[in-house]
Amino acid sequence: MSGRYSQAIHEDATSEAAETRCRALYGVALIAFEEAKGTLLAAEGIVVESPRDQKSSVPSS
Repeated sequence: MSGRYSQAIHEDATSEAAETRCRALYGVALIAFEEAKGTLLAAEGIVVESPRDQKSSVPSS
């Protein structure tokens, strides 16, 4: 019975490790997909303004 128990523990650990790898690969794939679409920053709520969109803090003379 000890052999069955240790086999079950081994299989559980193996499946949890596989799940962790799959979750990590899924996250990497999502980032690559957003990057390929060109929406990575927007998906993360990051807005980048171009210099012409920014107002100068130095008054022109």
